[in-house]
Formats: sequence, structure tokens, C-alpha cells
Amino acid sequence: MSLKSFDKFCEKVIMGEPDPINRKEIFDERQNQVRQKLIIEALTVFGAAVSLNTLIMECGAKWCEGYFAPIVLLAALCYMYWLIRVVKKGALFGVEGTVKAERTASILIGMSVMYVFIIFLNDDRDIYIVRNGMLSEFFIFIMFFVIALVSGIVTLALAHKEKKRASAENGGKDTSEEG
Repeated sequence: MSLKSFDKFCEKVIMGEPDPINRKEIFDERQNQVRQKLIIEALTVFGAAVSLNTLIMECGAKWCEGYFAPIVLLAALCYMYWLIRVVKKGALFGVEGTVKAERTASILIGMSVMYVFIIFLNDDRDIYIVRNGMLSEFFIFIMFFVIALVSGIVTLALAHKEKKRASAENGGKDTSEEG
């Protein structure tokens, strides 16, 4: 190894070469504070909703077949609530770009589409909306994946809009990060 290549190696180790896959998203201080506040708010809403749901279902007004499916649905609704609030406050995308949000959106969309295919291609699955006077777990999970799909599509649309805005600010130069 020559001295020049060793210097380059040391520079990469010390300065850190940008790793597009494992790089942390960088937010300014205002965005960090807003995101932390909104995460706490969404988790508080989620905790209160789960507690209220459990209380209602334990007191006799059981509206779903199981207890887990409503918690998953409430988690999706609280994520959508958080997404709407963080977009309104302008803290969804970091200073570095939209790559992390796009990956999260892609995972949500892929998960939703795959679940629907798995469920509807399974011949042994009984498909009910209401069973024994209660909403079926199947229907609740379908609602969860619809909300996840919508959240993913909205995030991708917002990321595309943000890329266009950033490109216009930089005089038409493409500043997007490819992972």
C-alpha cells in the first residue's frame, strides 16, 4: 500500500465515507424538536386510544373478534395522525433529502400489497366483515393495510414534491440522493 493510498484510507476512516444505506437522516434543531413533540403526542394518543378500547371491550361492548387487531388498527391511525401533523409542521424530510422517507413509504406499500395477495390467494381463508355481531379480524387487518398503503402513497407524493421544490431552488440541478 502506497503512502498516498494509506492517506486516503485514513481520511475515509476519520472523516467517514458517506454510506447511502446506513446514513442517519439529518434534521435541523427546529425539526428535531417538532418531531420529538409530535412523536410524544402521537404515542400519547395511541396509549389513550388503546386503553379506552380495552376498557370498552372488557366492559361488554366487544366490537371486534380479538384484542390484537384493534391495537394494530389504532397504531396505523396514530401513524397517519403523526404523518399529517409532521407534514403540517414541515418536519417530515431532513436536510439531507427524502431517501429515508421514500424507503419507509416503499416498505409500507410493499407490505400492504403483499398482504392482500397472500390473503386473497389463500383458499382456506374465510372472508368475513362481520362475524357473530362483531367486526372480523380479517376486516380490521384489511383496514390496517389500506391505511398503511395510503400513508405510503402520500409520503411518496410528498417526497416527489419536495424533490421538485429542492431542484427548483438549486436552479434545476438534481440534488436527490440515490440509495
